[in-house]
Amino acid sequence: MSTCCFSGHRALPAKKERAIIRELDRIVRTACDHGYTEFWSGGAMGFDMLAAEAVLRLRETRPEVRLLLALPCPQQADSWPRAAKRRYNDIRLAADEVWYASGSWNRICMSARNRYMVDRSDLVVCYFNGEAGGTANTLKYALSLGRRVINIANDI
Repeated sequence: MSTCCFSGHRALPAKKERAIIRELDRIVRTACDHGYTEFWSGGAMGFDMLAAEAVLRLRETRPEVRLLLALPCPQQADSWPRAAKRRYNDIRLAADEVWYASGSWNRICMSARNRYMVDRSDLVVCYFNGEAGGTANTLKYALSLGRRVINIANDI
């Protein structure tokens, strides 16, 4: 398998955002150099969007790179602020493939989306600061399947 997925928090430390972007660019480029060409993002605000944008930047010079979105439902961004919704739509339109966990919002569509990405990946790149929640659950699942995990929160 030569597929990578991303998982991370929606709220990231503002003072670290530039460092997170630089690290994502480095990791995505290095992964591509090692044969990874497909990258799954969950499309959420925060880390997911930064990761998707890193993949899109790399795709400008590496056309074999594919951005794949696994989204919980078509209404994911409906209540977001206008700027975030515009950014989300730009990413969604630029993606090579979009998959939805559900046709409408429900209590399990987020975890179904996360498991779908991990099931199709052998590398998980995350920003995990130790907080309980979706990212913690996704990493626990990834580790239970023996996936390789890179936590950039440890490096920034």
